[in-house]
Amino acid sequence: MGIILGLVVAAVTFHGAAARQIEVGGDRAGWTTGLQYDPVNATVGTSLVFKYARGQHNVVQVAKPDCTFANATQVAGLTDTPFNLTLNHPGTFYYACSVSGHCDADAAPKAAAKAPVPAAASSVQIKQPTTVGQSKCAPPVLVPETNDTFHVSCLSPGVPLSPGQVANNYYTLANPYPSKVVAIVQEKSQIVDGTGRAVPLSEAYAHHFFGNARFVVAEGAELRGTEVKEPLPQPYFQLVNGTFFDDPANRRMNIHLINTLGVGPEDIARCIECWCDTVAAFQQNYHGGTACCSPNDCPTPRAKEPPTVYYLQYNVSYRDPQPIPDLIPASPVLLDVVNGSVEYDVFAKGPGSVDTRNLTAPFDQQCPQVAPFGLLRCTGHQHIGGICMEIVDTETGHVICTSCSVYGNSTSADTPGQEKGYLVRMTDDTIVPPYPLQPGQKVTIVSKYSADDKHYGVMALWILTVTNWDPTCPGGALAKNTPAGSFDVYTTFAGPAGGAVTNATAH
Repeated sequence: MGIILGLVVAAVTFHGAAARQIEVGGDRAGWTTGLQYDPVNATVGTSLVFKYARGQHNVVQVAKPDCTFANATQVAGLTDTPFNLTLNHPGTFYYACSVSGHCDADAAPKAAAKAPVPAAASSVQIKQPTTVGQSKCAPPVLVPETNDTFHVSCLSPGVPLSPGQVANNYYTLANPYPSKVVAIVQEKSQIVDGTGRAVPLSEAYAHHFFGNARFVVAEGAELRGTEVKEPLPQPYFQLVNGTFFDDPANRRMNIHLINTLGVGPEDIARCIECWCDTVAAFQQNYHGGTACCSPNDCPTPRAKEPPTVYYLQYNVSYRDPQPIPDLIPASPVLLDVVNGSVEYDVFAKGPGSVDTRNLTAPFDQQCPQVAPFGLLRCTGHQHIGGICMEIVDTETGHVICTSCSVYGNSTSADTPGQEKGYLVRMTDDTIVPPYPLQPGQKVTIVSKYSADDKHYGVMALWILTVTNWDPTCPGGALAKNTPAGSFDVYTTFAGPAGGAVTNATAH
């Protein structure tokens, strides 16, 4: 089952009742997934306030409590948050999110008009996609031959998927860190089933994982070949203030999985690239990507099989930073070749053709700095069809770092880490000493994809580790040249004002 993001509103005329506002989901939750609500009873004149993550949801009025959007009316778009909707007439109204995968007809709310009431209940009905259990972490274990390094193994909530089904939701993960500042030694993440089996990409395709980088680093299919992250060279360490993750809101992780069992070779690209239907593609110039992910793209004769429960297994090792001599803190930074839009399309140009995208901008345009900093590690994120990515010093033309896509070379698509035909790893560059950069210094980021065939909804993100970086962005307000309507991946990735590392440099 997919998510139902739907609202049932019964509006009645009640003379003498003062008009008021209802914040859908309350002032904290908003128009989102992962919560359980009741229908709303409201008087005419009441305003409903929809607050949601920019670029992730919309608000659509539908004719009946199902997911039929053919004759629906969009009242708020992806970028219209927060949106005030005034109830001007009595009646029963239904609202839903039309982003693909965010509405499930089988779970749609059923409601009739309510009897007149003098006040409204500040609630809506949203049904979370079925999950299994809560996220949990095992107790920390002292790493052998150390006296201050601990290892913690965690699992996300279970994600049940039958063949052909898609999960693209936000999940709250358990906190593996103690309530103090620690230094990350090593990270590991992979998709497993209930037995702990490493699941091949040909079964559960890992489109992407995204959240605060100090919690679980942004990944995709490439995690299959790089489950264990290479530790940073000493004395460089990322620091984490575990108290930041006491708040569940800071442990939200976007997990996008697709069960492709039984999907034929002719449909695999459509399935894992989430192609849009022809009408949407031409009307919105959006040919594929997360907003169009749907089981309709993944036809399989195995669709009626019972679901397999999948988990994101994320492990972390950490230590006390106090005894580390000459420790140099490092910070995560994200760059996007399409400047915050995240996804773009590659169109077929013929055999041997290459699609090249470039973006030239100040390295620190999303978080302006006032002091020099250094680029320590570069790791790219591409999808199938990706070739390589580069970061170039714009002024000198020097290629600072390169990250290339590696494809599985086994004879089978079912060998975890070497799935034939799948992108299984991205190479990375570690630069010691870090490449020096000045505030406002321009770099050119480059992404190359094969254009032998079309590839829709691809990504080209840089997951970077930077030294002497001030996450409070002391150089002033953030640059405003991110395209309108794009999702603020930068803040999500690094966390607000550095997120997990408030005052961390003081240990």
